[in-house]
Amino acid sequence: MTTPEQERVRLAAVYSAMSDNELLKIAHSGDELTAVAQELFAAEIGRRGLNTTSVPVDDLSEAETAETPAPPSEQECARFARLYSVLSEGELEELAVRGFELSDAAHQALESEIARRGLNVAIAMPPGVDVYELNETVTVRKFRDLPEALLAKGSLQSAGIEAYLLDDNMIRMDWFISNLLGGIKLQVRPEDVEAAN
Repeated sequence: MTTPEQERVRLAAVYSAMSDNELLKIAHSGDELTAVAQELFAAEIGRRGLNTTSVPVDDLSEAETAETPAPPSEQECARFARLYSVLSEGELEELAVRGFELSDAAHQALESEIARRGLNVAIAMPPGVDVYELNETVTVRKFRDLPEALLAKGSLQSAGIEAYLLDDNMIRMDWFISNLLGGIKLQVRPEDVEAAN
């Protein structure tokens, strides 16, 4: 459950990350906004000096489709830098939790502000992104059958040795290819080879 203050920070970041056309489109769409959203939306429109009545809605849609995503401009990065410089450390941390939702310019400015203040805050990666970790491993045994490999791996893990099985999923799908793949490989870190043997 987000608090009203967290929601204010989130909405301020969302509106500041939007382009002028996106803001004007919201102003013309007639979407119902909460009182807090209306207040922050009006503040962002006022801060940018936009006139919501001067551009017809048809012109907005044409301008939107004609736009190509451009790299963040220095002016846009500077705008975000000014915005983030007045936020508290707690607000920056809350913003970093949803950092994957920010535009490129907002993301760059947030990284710069966190570095400038020397904070130990990581900007969140988008959900569902795998982070791969490469380990050096050594094969200590090969097994033709999956049950034997699982027993050996369990024995090593119960002794506190981190162990991995290689090609086990392929052999689970079709045990007949075990010989073709060279069996299921039981692997450990190089420093654990002696203890594993």
